[in-house]
Amino acid sequence: MSDALARAKDVVDLPALFRELGVRLRKGSTHNGQPSYQGRCPFHDDREPSLSLVRYPDGWGWKCHAGCGSGTVVDFIMLRDGISRAEAVRRSLELAGLDDDAKRVATRMRIGSEKPARARQETQEETSAETPDPEKLERLLGRLDEARRALAGLEEPPEILARYGLSLDVAHRAQLGLEEDGGLLIPLFDVWGRLQNIKRRQPEGKRPRYHYLSRGLAAWPWHSPNLQTSSPAVFVIEGELNGVAAYQAILHRRERVGVLGMPGAESSLQPVADLLTGKDVYIYADDDTPGERARERWAAEAVRAGATSVRQMPTLPGVKDYAEMLAQLGTERFADYLVENLHDVDPDPVAEQMATLGIQVLDLTAEPSPVRWVVEGMFQRGKVNLLAAYGGVGKSALAAHLAVTVQARYDFLERRTTPVHGVLIIDYEDDPDAFLRWAKRSARGIRYPVDQLELHYVSAQNDPIWKGRPFGEVIDDLVALLERKGGDWLVILDTFESAMQVDSIKAVDVLAAMAALKKLTNAGHTVVALDHLPKLGKGQQKGDLMPIGSVQKTNQARSVILLDDVTPEDYPEDTNLLKVRAVKINAARRWDPFGVERRVTRDTVTYDLAPLPDPTGRPPDKRLSLREAILEELRGGPMTKTQLLGVAEELGASERTLKRALSELVEAGAIVRKRAYVGAPTEYELAPPG
Repeated sequence: MSDALARAKDVVDLPALFRELGVRLRKGSTHNGQPSYQGRCPFHDDREPSLSLVRYPDGWGWKCHAGCGSGTVVDFIMLRDGISRAEAVRRSLELAGLDDDAKRVATRMRIGSEKPARARQETQEETSAETPDPEKLERLLGRLDEARRALAGLEEPPEILARYGLSLDVAHRAQLGLEEDGGLLIPLFDVWGRLQNIKRRQPEGKRPRYHYLSRGLAAWPWHSPNLQTSSPAVFVIEGELNGVAAYQAILHRRERVGVLGMPGAESSLQPVADLLTGKDVYIYADDDTPGERARERWAAEAVRAGATSVRQMPTLPGVKDYAEMLAQLGTERFADYLVENLHDVDPDPVAEQMATLGIQVLDLTAEPSPVRWVVEGMFQRGKVNLLAAYGGVGKSALAAHLAVTVQARYDFLERRTTPVHGVLIIDYEDDPDAFLRWAKRSARGIRYPVDQLELHYVSAQNDPIWKGRPFGEVIDDLVALLERKGGDWLVILDTFESAMQVDSIKAVDVLAAMAALKKLTNAGHTVVALDHLPKLGKGQQKGDLMPIGSVQKTNQARSVILLDDVTPEDYPEDTNLLKVRAVKINAARRWDPFGVERRVTRDTVTYDLAPLPDPTGRPPDKRLSLREAILEELRGGPMTKTQLLGVAEELGASERTLKRALSELVEAGAIVRKRAYVGAPTEYELAPPG
């Protein structure tokens, strides 16, 4: 099915689908030789063209830069029709003429709605990320809200909670609900907080004891509200109510341990694997044969997910379940027992040795995790990246543009950005006013509302608290602060030399400085550090240069990008031509150097791709490129100079260059001037053949 879907994405004419919605598409610049279009997004009141379509080697991609969405034809159909991904896959296959494959998807959807969740997960391929049907989800949410209101109206825990010693406060925090017949609703959310299903605990004596309210939807583990990416430890336990009981004890003692209540011994940690990376994982399952197999499987899955350590909790004395033990001991004594065992439990010997030595058992049948980027192919997410240049080239201005585009979810130098929780600029070389000017100009340059930006900034040299202290002295406090704020952050450091205050020629100093920066990346944040280039030595050229202290910096950084000003003499006064070169890109192909035109006005700054001067140092002949573009546009019919000005702007050419190009084409007999009537604007059209 994956081959059929790839074929559908390749052959479906996505621009035609947008045109069916009334979108007028204008041809844009080419991307790696592939065509592109721009237009107004049909999914919001788009007064400025914010829609872009690009043809990639494997099919069309689209993106609304105002935030409506992006992706392939499947994502477009999901947004257009308000349907699930599975149904969008089926319709995409139909559009591609792959009717047999579309019928197979429809059959699998029908069977999947009739099978239990676990069996459905085993048969799903493209539909594995299916979103619950909106109507079905609405009914589930309505039933849960009603049950939660019923529970909130009680002053004492109902019998189904009191039997296990569970308090009303914890029940409310876990978003449990009570139905009229005494049944308990346990909502199951995915790692993004979206409801996936509801498990119902039947009243005493009714069979089966548990069942899902919606057959065919995912059977996610229950997780406690305190389970976040920043949680240092996770307790994995068999049974949702056992998980709630453990959460009550952990909450009582204010321990930073999240809880996963597994739906049974046959369940898997795979849906929540991302939450286990870099954490201490504790495991408990029933003391029987299925429980023993579950402990072994969960331990192996936690190791593959990148857990720091995996430890087995001891068998409970005299009881089988944690909920039963909570009912016998009460919250205080049960909390003492549980927390003491969390701290004193002996590690699983095999898993502990593997974690200590950094050895993993690779699952070669699994797909490797995709590389994550803040700027695709340029700045890697969760790593230290360097942007180096001589003083005065404009790396601080470009860093401000990076901060704005990442926050605004706008392309950076025509490379896709991915959102982060927050952006923090730590400036050791300038003042807030200088950064503010560049940030506001960049926002206006991409036509993004300045008042919607939220950039965090500190002037480390001028702030009375920082007092210009070396950045290494405040990193620990900063990591703790960002952990309390939550999420992953982009930290822009201006500059490495001023902030770290080390001798970049001494390898030991550079290694210590890079290790300090990695405290941020180890916490999940991304660092882009601005850096300087050394002076040219005897016999050196600019292409030979690396950042100061380059050996250790380059070894430790995941990407090193160099910036140089190569502006030709005949460029306009308000425009610079910058050369962007990748010295090192660890997780992607190192791309060829490219040019960027930076245009600065009093209110705006824009960055557009532009050709670099040829190796002889001569500036690129824009008139030649412009003449070719004019002839291409006039094949569609006559156009005025005002209309052709848009073509010139796309190539970075001025109005004066356009006038000269038009005159040259007229003199060469390639085009002719004409007027429809006296007083009408002059139009240009292709000269008649011969």
